Amino acid sequence: MAGARILLLLMLLLLLLPPTASAQSSVTTQPSQITVAGVRGDQIQRTVLLTVTEPMNRVQIIPQDLERDDKGAVLPSSHIQVAPLPDQIEPGSLVPLQVVINLQQIPSGLFTGNLLISYQAGLLTLPIVVTVKSQALIPFLVLVLGVLVGTAVSAYRVQGHSRDQMLVRIGQLRRQIDSAPELADSFWQRIEAAMLDAETTVQMQQWDEAEVILDRAEAIWIRWRRDQLGWQRQFACVREIETHLQQLDDASTYQLTIARELDNIVQRVPDMQSSEELRQVLDPLTYKTNLGLRLQERFNELKRLRSQLSTPAQRAQLQEELHLQWDLNELQPPADETEADYASLEQRIDAAIRNTIVAIEPATRSTTRNPRVTDQR
Repeated sequence: MAGARILLLLMLLLLLLPPTASAQSSVTTQPSQITVAGVRGDQIQRTVLLTVTEPMNRVQIIPQDLERDDKGAVLPSSHIQVAPLPDQIEPGSLVPLQVVINLQQIPSGLFTGNLLISYQAGLLTLPIVVTVKSQALIPFLVLVLGVLVGTAVSAYRVQGHSRDQMLVRIGQLRRQIDSAPELADSFWQRIEAAMLDAETTVQMQQWDEAEVILDRAEAIWIRWRRDQLGWQRQFACVREIETHLQQLDDASTYQLTIARELDNIVQRVPDMQSSEELRQVLDPLTYKTNLGLRLQERFNELKRLRSQLSTPAQRAQLQEELHLQWDLNELQPPADETEADYASLEQRIDAAIRNTIVAIEPATRSTTRNPRVTDQR
């Protein structure tokens, strides 16, 4: 009884088994999987051999999309072309299946999917694995581009970075001096000339020399800022000396010598370490200027007094006046108060003034004793 039940169960199981089990074994493929590798843009063809052991009717080929392993792209089913098969295939047939995979515009990566073969008695699944690589030119270009970028970055670090630093420092210094209208001309001219030299050396890629020049210009600017009030006081003294020099004869050796010496001092000012150093060289020049101015004023007084003399008296002293004028024009600035040439000329001018005053007094007394008589009629 038990054996009959077991036999009945086995028969039921056989009836319940899907018919595809026998169908799947009735069709085989060689190879069992399509595996291809190609470069982007290629068109690859493969042949799969179907072995049929039972009749196949209403055969259909259904390609599916192939998905990339990172799920970021697909190889569309439209890029998989399969040659059509006969609608009916007899048992024992060997049927070639032509598959063409188009890799145009397909990104690189590993793509997997299936090619389905449907027929009346079942469904056959043929796995497809496609590896797409970028064209060799692209990696080469990427490599070249990387080398060029690396070279450019290296060159910038060596040259461009130094150049940019120099140009930034020059720009900052120029903005600072342009925003300082009180900056003395000699300081401004020296700093501006140094910046122009620095820009030239930067263009010639002489970084070390440019840095030395720029350091020197910045040091001059710092010296001005640190002692600005002191510098301004001493430049006021310079202007005072220039005003006094204008009162001397432009053609005199005395005036020309002091003016030249003053110009040399002003040009050297940016190299001085403090305004006190400038004061020490201006004091002697101020003293010499005042001496010359005093002599000039004494000589002018002499000329004023002699203009009061009568014409014959003027002619008598004209020769002496010309000699004094000549000696005054040729006089060199004294080294100190005891300078012999200066003292001698001062004594001669003073003597001429006394003599002129003496000559004026008799004429004045004579005019007082003999007043002009007017007609009273």
